[in-house]
Amino acid sequence: MAILANRIKTVNMLADFIDSLKAFVVRFLSIILMCCSIFLWSVAGNSKITAVIFDNTASLINPIVSIFDTVTIHINNSVEFINRTWDASQENITLKLENAKLQRLLIDSAMLKVENEALRKHLKFTKENIDNIDISARIISVFSGIYARGGVINIGTKDNIDKNQIVLSEGNVVGKIIYTAENYSNVMFITDANSRIPVVSTISGAKAIFAGDGHNGGRLLYMSEGHKIKQGEYLVSSGDGKYFPYGLPVAKVVTVSGGYVYAESIANLNNIQFVSILKPRNNN
Repeated sequence: MAILANRIKTVNMLADFIDSLKAFVVRFLSIILMCCSIFLWSVAGNSKITAVIFDNTASLINPIVSIFDTVTIHINNSVEFINRTWDASQENITLKLENAKLQRLLIDSAMLKVENEALRKHLKFTKENIDNIDISARIISVFSGIYARGGVINIGTKDNIDKNQIVLSEGNVVGKIIYTAENYSNVMFITDANSRIPVVSTISGAKAIFAGDGHNGGRLLYMSEGHKIKQGEYLVSSGDGKYFPYGLPVAKVVTVSGGYVYAESIANLNNIQFVSILKPRNNN
């Protein structure tokens, strides 16, 4: 857009230059005609010189006047053509600028649409579970290390956020608060290597501990030897322990191989925008 604006400025400068050149030529010819008039007036008393001048005036002036008229007509036509061309060019550049602005508005509108859709889903969950929700927040950054997975939300102690409160996205467990400052808090995702959540399978009813692997999921620990957990089962929080209430969706089983069971987070931890913070449990 800045380049197009500079083009308009350049075109205006060129038009001003041609107008100045035209004015200069007119002034120059006017000075020559004045000099000729003064000369004729000074020699008017000499009859011989005057006769010679008048005899040759027509043959000298007529071609000059004719050439001047022709040149003037061509210059005027050229200037008019250039002005029309420049006007069209300026209009075209202005339209390009407007088009660029409209394209930017379309991009902004698309971004707002995506954000509003995510917010509607989040608000739908919040409305249905308003009794358990303390406050909603926005994820402002996500961090990932070799084993660490987490994010930062835009609320903190000034909003009564405290450690170990549970963080949800569209009803699915994201993690829990591990650090709070006045204006922000850190969330440890359930896939962090240090995360441990007591869970129960929704079909077989087997209980276990979901332990994050530092990536996109985690394995189940402390299962009974005769467990009947199968691939595709969903795992919800069992309500055991101190922080997680019963029935919150946590993960989905994707691999079962003997005593090894691997599950992935239901919440899309790589693309979270809004989260809800649960009120602390009464049995702290």
